[in-house]
Order: sequence, then structure tokens, then C-alpha cells
Amino acid sequence: MYNLDTPIEYLKGVGPVRGDMLRKELNIFTFGDLLNHFPLRHLDKTSVSRIADIKPDTDYIQVAGVIVHVELTGAGRAKRLIAHLKDSTGTLELTWFQGISWVQKALEVGQSKLVYGKTGYFNGRPQMVHPEMEAFNNLAVKGKPVLDPIYPSTEKLKVKGLNGRQLAKLTEVLLQTIQPADLPENLPDTLLQSLRLIGRYEAFKYIHFPPTPTDYDAALRRLKFEELFIAQVRLQLVKVQRHQTSRGVI
Repeated sequence: MYNLDTPIEYLKGVGPVRGDMLRKELNIFTFGDLLNHFPLRHLDKTSVSRIADIKPDTDYIQVAGVIVHVELTGAGRAKRLIAHLKDSTGTLELTWFQGISWVQKALEVGQSKLVYGKTGYFNGRPQMVHPEMEAFNNLAVKGKPVLDPIYPSTEKLKVKGLNGRQLAKLTEVLLQTIQPADLPENLPDTLLQSLRLIGRYEAFKYIHFPPTPTDYDAALRRLKFEELFIAQVRLQLVKVQRHQTSRGVI
């Protein structure tokens, strides 16, 4: 039986090598650690930007198009993989400096791709460095959650294929593996009802994969309150212990 204390390498899709990387890079040792590795943000899967609308100060966005060019250039530390993604409005340069061999296998001219990342301008052209990428078609956003979690990762993990999207897949597997009994309720029912807080298991599901923004807000509110409530209880226990100790001194 799995539980929140199960070592992370036993989660389907992880294994010893990835487990070691998760421990070293993100301090994720157990199922519980991954569960508490919350998304940085959520991306609206229905929101796809046009390349022509990319500005120098554009933040993280999602772009869809066709790969029209793939090129390996430079040598040594200057070696990089460049691909051009084209939509009906323009061309976006995709650049990788690490994990080149792995990425190159996933790139072919003519493929439709959905890419996500932070954009900028290089030599007067829009560019996205080390984007996250997946196959795309016109139906790609249908049948999936509207809000897609974006998780913090590291360059070393990305090189090993553990980017934000892969972490999302592992978290999805985790939530399918654990049971509600693994996250027992720790707040009184009367408190949940009076404050209209959702349950603990539901809160952890929705903080990662909320069906709607409202569900995410409800999960965040519940977990923040839980953190504050537990901190207050611990503080009161310390005060009681100190009081009992002081009364015992003669």
C-alpha cells in the first residue's frame, strides 16, 4: 500500500534515476513532498497567443504553430538547437542550450506544437528559450482541464525531461494513487461549515488541478486557513506548557 510517506521513486513514472534527481533538485523525497509541491501558476489551456502579438515585455504565454525549421548550430558551450514555429501571423524562434539531444528527437519539420514559456526578443525577432512543448491540434484544448498547472522546476531536471508539464503528469498520477484516507480531515466539521471551507482531500486536488478558478480560490483559502489554524493551536500549546512549567517551579 502506498501512502504519503512512500519514497518518491515508487511513484509510477519516476523510478530510481528521476527519484534521485527530484531529491537533489527539489527536496522531494516522498509522495507527500510532491503533493506539497504546489504550482507557481495555472495556465488557461484555451488561451493561445498569436505570434504577431508578442511584445518585448510579454510574460509567459502559450503559442501554437507548425515547426518549419530545425537547426543545430555552434560548438562546445556555444552549441544550441534552434527551431522556428510558425502560425498564421508570424514566426517564433525556439532555442535550447541544454538537453539538446533529447529535444531534437521530439522535433520534426511539419509537426504541430503547443509551446509554453517566457518570451523575449533577440536580434529583433520574438524568441522563447527552453520552452515546454507538446503535440498540438485544433482539438488539443478540448477534454482537458481549463487550468493547467505550471510547476517550478530546474534546468537540470528539464534536461532529464522533468519540466513543469512532466511534473504535472506525475502529480496527476499521485492524486490517482493516494486515497482520501491518506489526507484525513484535521479541522472540526463545525468550523468547516461555519466558514464554508472545502474538505482537505478536495483542497489538495483543486490546488493542483482546479476545474475552475473558483475551485482554485476555494482550495487556496482552505489550505491557508489550515496552516494558520495549526500554527495558532501550536502556539497555544506552547503557552499552556510554559504556564504549567512555571506553576511547577517552587
